[in-house]
Amino acid sequence: MTRTRLLLVRHAESESNVLRKLDTRPPGATLTDNGIAQARRLAQGLALTEDDIILSSIATRAQQTAMPLFAALGREPRAVEGIHEIQAGDLENRDDHEAHRIYATTYSKWLHGDDMPRIPGGENGYDLMERYLPVIDTVHADYLDAARRIIIVSHGAAIRAIAARLTGADPVFALRNRLENTGGVELLATGRGSWELARWGTLIEALGADATSIGDAMG
Repeated sequence: MTRTRLLLVRHAESESNVLRKLDTRPPGATLTDNGIAQARRLAQGLALTEDDIILSSIATRAQQTAMPLFAALGREPRAVEGIHEIQAGDLENRDDHEAHRIYATTYSKWLHGDDMPRIPGGENGYDLMERYLPVIDTVHADYLDAARRIIIVSHGAAIRAIAARLTGADPVFALRNRLENTGGVELLATGRGSWELARWGTLIEALGADATSIGDAMG
């Protein structure tokens, strides 16, 4: 039986990615010219059909990434609250090693099961789960029996945390294997509210061992 597939796709390259900034507060930076080209390739490579459901986060870079997908199907863009990047708070727009270290250390604790630590002035793991998981639950309930593909254009760190939580993926794997721009995670529905991991890494090439370590802190 064909099952509903959920693709959590990281946005294309943004200006802040190039500068290695912790850019998390919407609307955020726009895509680079390279990012715009990446978004076009994503739309072509996903082999979209009328059955596909597409959503994006409210961040500008995610909406720009999703635009070619919506255009390919002749649809109006659809952005939803709750699936934006993990909020960096006091670290917002910093590009220094110490800011990246604090962000990554806090994030690592969440993936290892402790949602309490908070990024200074920003979110903790509970905040992320409480805003992001309801979006997944809603699309799961709406399209569980439709055998459709749900494509959500979102953000790297948030995607890895959510995918690990939903599937029980090894936290060390999730930490080490960041997502390149327009890479992502594919999940398969196994029942109401449950998912299994189908792939992690590049989404528009042949299935393979494509998980990879990316230097970008937001990957």
